[in-house]
Amino acid sequence: FIQCFNELGYYGYQTAALSDLLDSTDHSPLDFAPSAGRRDFESHKMQEIAHWLTHEGRSIIYLYGELDPYTAAAIFPEDEQSMGAFTLIQPDASHSLSVQDFDEKERIFRTMASWLDITLPPSN
Repeated sequence: FIQCFNELGYYGYQTAALSDLLDSTDHSPLDFAPSAGRRDFESHKMQEIAHWLTHEGRSIIYLYGELDPYTAAAIFPEDEQSMGAFTLIQPDASHSLSVQDFDEKERIFRTMASWLDITLPPSN
């Protein structure tokens, strides 16, 4: 939790609609963090990582589901061709999707095979 608070950011929960089911809705994300340690959020760390991934990250496939909240922070490589990196967003998919769920799974497999210098068997 410390890294979430200090570097990644941590989400809150909207519990008002569940108030009749919960003992208390008066919670802060800080309730989940250890009491010891620094709790200051340092947004520049994730900004630096996102910048590096966008401009320098090589040989990375970014996979997202259209309905996944994390897709809001998706990485899109600046130059897919020269970086050998690309982003795929699967329509109507959530955070639970797998490579097998992607419409472009063959592209994913071909790319990974080329990186690993292996030959894949023909797909069915």
